[in-house]
Amino acid sequence: MFPDWPTDLDDKPNELSWWISAVESAKAFGNDNFKKQDYKMALRKYRKALRYLDVCWEKEEIDEEKSSLLRKTKSIILTNSSACKLKLGDLNGALLDADFALREREGNAKAFFRQGQAFMALNDVDAAVESFKNALELEPNDGGIKKELAAAKKKIADRRDRERKAYSRMFQASAKSDANNDDDNC
Repeated sequence: MFPDWPTDLDDKPNELSWWISAVESAKAFGNDNFKKQDYKMALRKYRKALRYLDVCWEKEEIDEEKSSLLRKTKSIILTNSSACKLKLGDLNGALLDADFALREREGNAKAFFRQGQAFMALNDVDAAVESFKNALELEPNDGGIKKELAAAKKKIADRRDRERKAYSRMFQASAKSDANNDDDNC
Protein backbone atom coordinates (compact mmCIF):
# COMPACT_ATOMS: atom_id res chain seq x y z
CA MET A 1 0.00 0.00 0.00
CA PHE A 2 2.78 2.43 0.96
CA PRO A 3 6.21 2.34 -0.70
CA ASP A 4 9.12 1.36 1.56
CA TRP A 5 10.58 4.86 1.40
CA PRO A 6 8.49 8.04 1.71
CA THR A 7 10.69 9.66 -0.94
CA ASP A 8 9.34 7.12 -3.46
CA LEU A 9 5.84 8.60 -3.21
CA ASP A 10 4.76 10.35 -6.40
CA ASP A 11 2.28 12.55 -4.58
CA LYS A 12 3.25 13.42 -1.00
CA PRO A 13 0.18 14.29 1.08
CA ASN A 14 0.37 17.29 3.39
CA GLU A 15 -2.10 15.97 5.97
CA LEU A 16 -0.49 14.69 9.13
CA SER A 17 -3.31 12.17 9.56
CA TRP A 18 -2.30 10.45 6.29
CA TRP A 19 1.29 10.08 7.48
CA ILE A 20 0.21 8.81 10.90
CA SER A 21 -2.00 6.19 9.24
CA ALA A 22 1.01 5.10 7.13
CA VAL A 23 3.06 4.74 10.33
CA GLU A 24 0.31 2.74 12.04
CA SER A 25 -0.14 0.52 8.98
CA ALA A 26 3.57 -0.34 8.76
CA LYS A 27 3.69 -0.92 12.52
CA ALA A 28 0.67 -3.25 12.32
CA PHE A 29 2.35 -5.26 9.54
CA GLY A 30 5.45 -5.46 11.73
CA ASN A 31 3.38 -6.73 14.65
CA ASP A 32 1.71 -9.35 12.43
CA ASN A 33 5.08 -10.57 11.19
CA PHE A 34 6.45 -10.67 14.74
CA LYS A 35 3.52 -12.87 15.81
CA LYS A 36 4.32 -15.17 12.87
CA GLN A 37 7.95 -15.26 14.11
CA ASP A 38 9.17 -13.65 10.89
CA TYR A 39 11.47 -11.30 12.77
CA LYS A 40 13.42 -10.07 9.73
CA MET A 41 10.25 -8.93 7.98
CA ALA A 42 8.88 -7.46 11.20
CA LEU A 43 12.09 -5.48 11.62
CA ARG A 44 11.82 -4.20 8.03
CA LYS A 45 8.25 -3.02 8.70
CA TYR A 46 9.25 -1.28 11.94
CA ARG A 47 12.06 0.50 10.09
CA LYS A 48 9.56 1.55 7.44
CA ALA A 49 7.23 2.89 10.13
CA LEU A 50 10.10 4.94 11.56
CA ARG A 51 10.90 6.41 8.13
CA TYR A 52 7.30 7.55 7.72
CA LEU A 53 7.21 8.82 11.28
CA ASP A 54 10.22 11.02 10.59
CA VAL A 55 8.21 12.84 7.90
CA CYS A 56 5.46 13.61 10.43
CA TRP A 57 7.74 16.01 12.30
CA GLU A 58 7.94 18.19 9.18
CA LYS A 59 4.18 18.79 9.00
CA GLU A 60 2.71 22.12 10.05
CA GLU A 61 -0.12 20.52 12.04
CA ILE A 62 2.27 19.35 14.77
CA ASP A 63 1.32 20.66 18.18
CA GLU A 64 2.42 19.56 21.65
CA GLU A 65 -0.26 16.86 21.91
CA LYS A 66 0.52 15.35 18.51
CA SER A 67 4.23 15.58 19.18
CA SER A 68 3.76 13.65 22.43
CA LEU A 69 1.72 10.99 20.61
CA LEU A 70 4.41 10.65 17.92
CA ARG A 71 7.16 10.29 20.54
CA LYS A 72 5.15 7.56 22.29
CA THR A 73 4.57 5.78 18.97
CA LYS A 74 8.27 6.04 18.10
CA SER A 75 9.19 4.60 21.49
CA ILE A 76 6.84 1.64 20.95
CA ILE A 77 8.21 0.97 17.47
CA LEU A 78 11.80 1.10 18.73
CA THR A 79 10.90 -1.26 21.58
CA ASN A 80 9.38 -3.69 19.07
CA SER A 81 12.46 -3.35 16.90
CA SER A 82 14.59 -4.17 19.94
CA ALA A 83 12.56 -7.36 20.48
CA CYS A 84 13.16 -8.39 16.86
CA LYS A 85 16.88 -7.79 17.15
CA LEU A 86 17.01 -9.87 20.33
CA LYS A 87 15.32 -12.73 18.48
CA LEU A 88 17.74 -12.34 15.55
CA GLY A 89 20.82 -12.29 17.81
CA ASP A 90 21.74 -8.64 17.18
CA LEU A 91 22.28 -7.95 20.87
CA ASN A 92 24.04 -4.60 20.53
CA GLY A 93 21.38 -3.42 18.08
CA ALA A 94 18.67 -4.53 20.50
CA LEU A 95 20.32 -2.60 23.31
CA LEU A 96 20.67 0.49 21.12
CA ASP A 97 17.01 0.42 20.07
CA ALA A 98 15.90 0.00 23.69
CA ASP A 99 18.06 3.00 24.64
CA PHE A 100 16.55 5.09 21.84
CA ALA A 101 13.05 4.02 22.92
CA LEU A 102 13.79 5.25 26.44
CA ARG A 103 15.03 8.59 25.10
CA GLU A 104 11.68 9.07 23.40
CA ARG A 105 9.66 8.02 26.44
CA GLU A 106 11.29 7.41 29.81
CA GLY A 107 8.24 5.64 31.26
CA ASN A 108 8.39 2.75 28.78
CA ALA A 109 8.49 -0.39 30.94
CA LYS A 110 8.84 -2.67 27.90
CA ALA A 111 11.88 -0.73 26.72
CA PHE A 112 13.52 -1.20 30.14
CA PHE A 113 12.59 -4.89 29.93
CA ARG A 114 14.14 -5.27 26.44
CA GLN A 115 17.19 -3.35 27.64
CA GLY A 116 17.50 -5.80 30.53
CA GLN A 117 17.15 -8.78 28.21
CA ALA A 118 19.87 -7.38 25.95
CA PHE A 119 22.17 -6.76 28.92
CA MET A 120 21.58 -10.35 30.12
CA ALA A 121 22.38 -11.74 26.68
CA LEU A 122 25.54 -9.60 26.62
CA ASN A 123 26.39 -10.96 30.10
CA ASP A 124 26.21 -7.53 31.77
CA VAL A 125 24.09 -8.90 34.59
CA ASP A 126 24.48 -5.92 36.93
CA ALA A 127 23.14 -3.55 34.27
CA ALA A 128 20.35 -6.03 33.51
CA VAL A 129 19.24 -5.98 37.15
CA GLU A 130 19.01 -2.18 37.05
CA SER A 131 16.96 -2.27 33.86
CA PHE A 132 14.60 -4.91 35.24
CA LYS A 133 14.22 -2.90 38.47
CA ASN A 134 13.29 0.18 36.44
CA ALA A 135 10.75 -1.86 34.47
CA LEU A 136 9.29 -3.32 37.66
CA GLU A 137 8.86 0.16 39.18
CA LEU A 138 6.67 1.05 36.20
CA GLU A 139 4.85 -2.31 36.04
CA PRO A 140 4.95 -3.79 39.57
CA ASN A 141 2.56 -6.66 38.76
CA ASP A 142 4.27 -7.92 35.60
CA GLY A 143 5.24 -11.55 36.12
CA GLY A 144 7.65 -11.60 33.17
CA ILE A 145 9.68 -8.74 34.61
CA LYS A 146 9.72 -10.37 38.07
CA LYS A 147 10.92 -13.65 36.54
CA GLU A 148 13.76 -12.01 34.57
CA LEU A 149 14.80 -9.93 37.59
CA ALA A 150 14.91 -13.05 39.79
CA ALA A 151 17.00 -14.88 37.17
CA ALA A 152 19.44 -11.96 36.96
CA LYS A 153 19.75 -11.73 40.75
CA LYS A 154 20.37 -15.49 40.94
CA LYS A 155 23.11 -15.17 38.36
CA ILE A 156 24.76 -12.46 40.49
CA ALA A 157 24.43 -14.60 43.64
CA ASP A 158 25.96 -17.59 41.81
CA ARG A 159 28.83 -15.40 40.60
CA ARG A 160 29.49 -14.15 44.15
CA ASP A 161 29.50 -17.73 45.46
CA ARG A 162 32.06 -18.73 42.81
CA GLU A 163 34.20 -15.69 43.70
CA ARG A 164 34.06 -16.51 47.43
CA LYS A 165 35.13 -20.10 46.76
CA ALA A 166 37.96 -18.96 44.49
CA TYR A 167 39.23 -16.46 47.08
CA SER A 168 38.87 -19.06 49.81
CA ARG A 169 41.06 -21.50 47.85
CA MET A 170 43.63 -18.77 47.19
CA PHE A 171 43.85 -17.88 50.88
CA GLN A 172 44.08 -21.56 51.89
CA ALA A 173 46.93 -22.07 49.43
CA SER A 174 48.61 -18.92 50.70
CA ALA A 175 48.24 -20.05 54.34
CA LYS A 176 49.75 -23.48 53.54
CA SER A 177 52.63 -21.80 51.75
CA ASP A 178 53.26 -19.56 54.76
CA ALA A 179 53.14 -22.57 57.12
CA ASN A 180 55.67 -24.45 54.97
CA ASN A 181 57.93 -21.41 54.97
CA ASP A 182 57.69 -21.22 58.77
CA ASP A 183 58.71 -24.90 59.04
CA ASP A 184 61.70 -24.26 56.78
CA ASN A 185 62.88 -21.39 58.97
CA CYS A 186 63.14 -23.53 62.15
